[in-house]
Amino acid sequence: MDAKGAAKTIRLIRNQARMARRDIPHAVLLTRTSAAVASRAIRNVREQLDQAGIPVFETSIVERAAYRDILDYGGLLGDLDRTQVSNLDKAVANAQAFVAEVVARLKAARAASEVH
Repeated sequence: MDAKGAAKTIRLIRNQARMARRDIPHAVLLTRTSAAVASRAIRNVREQLDQAGIPVFETSIVERAAYRDILDYGGLLGDLDRTQVSNLDKAVANAQAFVAEVVARLKAARAASEVH
């Protein structure tokens, strides 16, 4: 279901880019992935996205209690109590890796736009 919604959104981005006559940088973020192993379904989705030439973040957001707690109670990762949330350090590291990748992609897009 999420993959179908993503496909519609990517088509919309590509149509808007064509109409604007400029590239609109974008990438797919895989979320709620397993920390232990990549499921066959996730590997299949990733393979299909790669074959379609759709950029995908290397970092995925792993299914963690800390993220569920943020959705349930609000706040930020830094607001959570380490004694009440399992693997908070891993959730923080996951979020930091994602942020680093977003910043790198934004810098690359900016550099590419300055060349043109």
